[in-house]
Amino acid sequence: MSDPKKIDGLVKNVLKELELWDTIQGNRLFIEWEELVGENLAKYIVPVKFIEENGELWLGAKDPIWRTQLFNIRESLISSLNEKLNDAVIKKIRIVDVFE
Repeated sequence: MSDPKKIDGLVKNVLKELELWDTIQGNRLFIEWEELVGENLAKYIVPVKFIEENGELWLGAKDPIWRTQLFNIRESLISSLNEKLNDAVIKKIRIVDVFE
């Protein structure tokens, strides 16, 4: 039987060659948001937009306190998300207002 890690690496390389990898990873941010950041953080901070070309993730915070908190944790959040996505696709976080 083939090694799953080799197959995974092959698929990743093909998707990167087709310039689809960052798109897929960006979509994962929206689909798996709560799983990636945890239920508590997901209640107050939401992904708004991901710009593949420069790796910029726009996050919306529902109130000023959470915008401040997000500002303070943004670097560690970038590291954590990239680790969970198994790739360094997120380079920067931009914080925006979200209105419910």
